[in-house]
Amino acid sequence: MENVTLDVSGLPDGWSMTATTETTADSVANGESVTANWNVTPDSTPDGDVTLELETHYEIESHRYRHLFHAELSEIQIAQWNFEDSTEDSSSYNHAFSLENGAAYDDTVAVEGEYSLQLDGSDDYIMISSDGFLHDAFTERTVSLWVKPVATTGTQVVYNEGGVQTDWPCE
Repeated sequence: MENVTLDVSGLPDGWSMTATTETTADSVANGESVTANWNVTPDSTPDGDVTLELETHYEIESHRYRHLFHAELSEIQIAQWNFEDSTEDSSSYNHAFSLENGAAYDDTVAVEGEYSLQLDGSDDYIMISSDGFLHDAFTERTVSLWVKPVATTGTQVVYNEGGVQTDWPCE
């Protein structure tokens, strides 16, 4: 196979794409493959699924071939915990958690909804019961939370993804 080109098209307005590897190859030996990678950046408000076209051109014995594939990018939210007096995950993946060492819900202070999660700053925490889905599945992630500390001195841990740690210096 010779003169191989790989291309992606079909991005919505406002999205951008950059190839992070070569997208062409002069030749590919029998039994070998060619791979290309792109970084796709959505605009600030991605909405719904996007169908991309993946196009490959190549030559075999002076005959030119073209293959067109479609790939769908979907919005994925792997977990959402609202802390509304429930340990349930609001996403479709059902990553429940448990309240540990006195962690509790508070219905007197809430930023959104009717409850907030109250931690004493000493040893309270939540334990996600799913087997490492945050650690093993993704190299990049976004974590978002509201925090209302009683004090802002000393070392305080808000999010830990590194396993079990005891004796956190939280106040």
